[in-house]
Amino acid sequence: MFKTTFYFPDKAEDLITNSKLKKEYIDKFVSGKRYGNTRGLTVEIRKPTDLATTKNLIEIKEQLK
Repeated sequence: MFKTTFYFPDKAEDLITNSKLKKEYIDKFVSGKRYGNTRGLTVEIRKPTDLATTKNLIEIKEQLK
């Protein structure tokens, strides 16, 4: 198992809430602690299917460019 954390600006909230992410990750982001205008979202990778969440977060990051 390993963890990975993504940091997103507040402007990513709409992308995350309308994404294919599991509700638990969306809720973690929305209620997460703010560091200025940035929030982190940590994902635990326990099995290969958990990598789909990481892929979704990378896609969201790319949309912010």
